[in-house]
Amino acid sequence: MDGNLVEQLFGFVGFGLLVSSWQFAAHRTILLFNVAAFVFFAIGLYLMGATVGALMIGFAAVNATVAVFTRNRWIVAVLLVVPVGVGFADAERIHDALPIISHVTGTIAFFSKDVRVMRKWAPVGTVLWAIYNFIVGAWGQFLADLAILASMALGAYRYRRA
Repeated sequence: MDGNLVEQLFGFVGFGLLVSSWQFAAHRTILLFNVAAFVFFAIGLYLMGATVGALMIGFAAVNATVAVFTRNRWIVAVLLVVPVGVGFADAERIHDALPIISHVTGTIAFFSKDVRVMRKWAPVGTVLWAIYNFIVGAWGQFLADLAILASMALGAYRYRRA
């Protein structure tokens, strides 16, 4: 198999998982589907050489996993500060700041106590990821970002009416 195809395949698997995540009502289910998707995205980005993106989405998987079990402020602070520091230390290009900033918005979203707050903050990070993924050529992730934004909007609409 062509290495590029394998790299993109990880993005497309993550795409399916992440898009479907936003159609669930439960905070925990949304987060667990996000974790699985982020693992696939991290592997794909790493294989493409987009190391800052791979690091940030890997940290996002850790954050989402931890958010399933606790919202302790000290843990949140560590999960916010450490990845940002590591990301900036590894950054080589100006667009490497996009997943780092997205990490901050994602941390706010994942550790919110209210799913409505999560649904408001998560799209901000998704837009930043879409720009980053477009720049680095991560097409599975980029398409996922576009579909995720639509899925987030649909999920927010459905659960606002309920």
